[in-house]
Amino acid sequence: MRYPRKEAGARGDPPSLAALRALPGEGPAFPGLLLGSEPAQAELSPKEEAAFDAVFKRVFRRVLKQERHVRAELAQAALAAPLLAGGGAEAMQNLPLRMGFLAKMEALLARSWELRHENPPLMVQFANAAVWCADRLDARRYGVDRVADLQCRAHAELGNAWRVRDQFQSAARELGIARELFEVGTRDVVLEMRLIELEASLAADRRQFNLASMNLRRVYRYYRRLRDDHRAGRILILRGLYTGYEGEPEEGFQLLERGLALIEEARDPGLAYAARHNQLMFLIDCGRFKDAKRFRLRHSRQLANHHGRVNEIRFRWLEGRIEAGFQRYERAEVIFREVKAAFEEEVKRAFHAALVSLDLSAVLLALGKEGEAKELVEQAAIVFFGLQIEREALASVIVLRGSFEENQASAALAQEVADFVRRAAHDPDAVFRPKHLR
Repeated sequence: MRYPRKEAGARGDPPSLAALRALPGEGPAFPGLLLGSEPAQAELSPKEEAAFDAVFKRVFRRVLKQERHVRAELAQAALAAPLLAGGGAEAMQNLPLRMGFLAKMEALLARSWELRHENPPLMVQFANAAVWCADRLDARRYGVDRVADLQCRAHAELGNAWRVRDQFQSAARELGIARELFEVGTRDVVLEMRLIELEASLAADRRQFNLASMNLRRVYRYYRRLRDDHRAGRILILRGLYTGYEGEPEEGFQLLERGLALIEEARDPGLAYAARHNQLMFLIDCGRFKDAKRFRLRHSRQLANHHGRVNEIRFRWLEGRIEAGFQRYERAEVIFREVKAAFEEEVKRAFHAALVSLDLSAVLLALGKEGEAKELVEQAAIVFFGLQIEREALASVIVLRGSFEENQASAALAQEVADFVRRAAHDPDAVFRPKHLR
């Protein structure tokens, strides 16, 4: 018989590929056969050939059995999704005790991903439970390489959940574990692209934008070669976001537009929303309030569905900034108070609440409410000190706080500080040079 080669006969056929990986490397001719080259020695005798056939068939049957296990549990995971939908951590108890660990892992990861905009702490809990299940997968049932891949995926998604929660050290630890597991698994290219994408997201959150962009270019080229426009568009949207954070909002806006032209909105409406939201934010960051207002009206349908409470609060914040930009200070005050309370009480985002306080202080100063503005700035300074934000950003807040003591506080200075702290959150090299100190 002619033995299938690893690179040709197994391409596009996961059971065949897994079977070839599982074959023992015994016999003088096997290495050459596996690598797709002709054996250097004489052909196998009929007895040797029959023995090899028996080994191959046995391994192939085992791999097919593993495939059946995987497919059955994936089907279970799809059925389990409604048991977790809409619930908190207690919903995990709804999963049947006899459900396999793989099915539970997939269902838990799906629920974790759903929570990324709604409840980041709960997202971490579900991802952590998924890792617990992944660590208990039986290599005899699924195959050693496949288990390593599944564990890689679970740890990578847990790392991403920690990143969403702004716990970057924990995120780096889990992504590091995922990278190690990837190296001992099948080295599946699709899994690697997902891992690189998550590593890039963490790099961007750590303000390593060059590293993030370099990694994303590789992923983008891969999806373009596959002619997968939707995934390629998603990568462009990420690059657009990071480019804007680097201090190039105009270029970021254009990258987002290119990404939107490639994605299928019905396939991932949350992605389309995120792109439009960030385009609106970049227009506001540039001070183009008229363009921002027109943009908001033109894309009102996409922007109406926020895909999570956190996004809804952030969008409301942008509306407040537009109102302040048009000097409609009373409206802006109402919105900023609402947003500050939501960040503090609902989603527990101390940094964002303190930053909204700076926006609100500028509005209050414009309305002549200096006493309230001073109190807000002092409270924000305490939060920023506790969070140990960038030194230059902290220095700008101290300047604003001191301006009240020197009777130099103004709406323009407060807004300048708010905008700088916003910028410094993504640009550690930013330098504060106040233009509105009297």
